[in-house]
Amino acid sequence: MGLEEILKGIKSRKEATLAQIASDTKAQIDKIIGEAKEQAKAIAKEGRARAKRDAELIEARETSKARIEGKMIYNNALNDRIEEALTSIRNDLGSFTKSDTYNKLLDKLANEVLAGLGNDCTIFANSNDIAYLKGKIKGGNLVQAKEKFIGGIKAVSKDGRREMDYSLESIMEGLRDGLASRIIEELRREE
Repeated sequence: MGLEEILKGIKSRKEATLAQIASDTKAQIDKIIGEAKEQAKAIAKEGRARAKRDAELIEARETSKARIEGKMIYNNALNDRIEEALTSIRNDLGSFTKSDTYNKLLDKLANEVLAGLGNDCTIFANSNDIAYLKGKIKGGNLVQAKEKFIGGIKAVSKDGRREMDYSLESIMEGLRDGLASRIIEELRREE
């Protein structure tokens, strides 16, 4: 074996080693690139899932916000309609308190108060109603109310433990729920 053959052997081993190194390096590079592609796909998939969740949360929040605003608008409209109805009733109360129907109501309320609280109770009314009731009821101590109210009566038992409020304002406040129900029905029919 001559020098030439030794050199050829070294060269061929060198080329084989370089080819093996190149092949191993290419395999490692391909493996790293493959892993990077898989990792990128996973990150992209996770990003799309997160974006979808975020979009769904935003949509749910905005939908809820819109529903709340819609209910507020609806309730404000309902309250406006109720106030319009109560204002109309209040405006009509002045003429109602001068009617025979009101006097009959006043008689009935006074008799109910006397039956409920006793003949020794104190009945509060405005000056016009006291003038009317003086000759009409038997029992009760008629006193002009210190607070101003349109009509009706308020009464307190002699011992002060029980009271009855039949003022027109109190009666109207009791009508508020009934008005609300009727207005809601009317609004639903308009839809």
